[in-house]
Amino acid sequence: MPRTIEEIKNLSPCFRILVIGRRNAGKTTILKKMCDSDGSDLQIVDANGKQVDPSILEPNRERGMSDIENEIMFRSNPLFVFHDSRGIEAGAEHEKDSQLRTEYLWNFLRKRSMSERIKNQIHAVWFCIPMDEQRAPSAQFELAFFNARESPVPIIAVCTKFEALLDSEMSGEDDSSDTEEEARQAAQSKFNRTVLQALRGTSHPPDQIVQLQSLS
Repeated sequence: MPRTIEEIKNLSPCFRILVIGRRNAGKTTILKKMCDSDGSDLQIVDANGKQVDPSILEPNRERGMSDIENEIMFRSNPLFVFHDSRGIEAGAEHEKDSQLRTEYLWNFLRKRSMSERIKNQIHAVWFCIPMDEQRAPSAQFELAFFNARESPVPIIAVCTKFEALLDSEMSGEDDSSDTEEEARQAAQSKFNRTVLQALRGTSHPPDQIVQLQSLS
């Protein structure tokens, strides 16, 4: 029997999401859009409930500054609690480092899934893959994650900055695209051949794959 919104909120007052992705993948922008926030109401607390400086999410901060256990929230929409993988992707192009980081993420998911309290479990994963990154999806990072094991929660691959593919077609790098519509079709075709096919070909492909563009 379908549960009402109130019944669901009684089970868990928040929807907890792990956000994975490289630096500059557009993760923070997505969170602000999702919570209808300009970022001024951002708050971060660590595992002990202590306030954390929100500037750790800034792209120009050094990698590794963020703790995956930190809870990221916006007062404009307290129903969402986010965890950020920032720093985990550092060195992901080296196979050994990639395996360690992938295992770290899966251990976090596994530990959270074993929590007796539903509100402390991870309810979904957003894996952000920027389309302005030439190597995306990388065999040593994104694809390695989906090849590792089956997830206990739904995973959505969020392909951000899709406009980068369109801009590439419109810039004249591919002379076959004479109009904007042709460029859009060419960009979509390239996405289907490279990104979509690669993700769907993994051992445990994401449950959904979405495209986002021009969110700023």
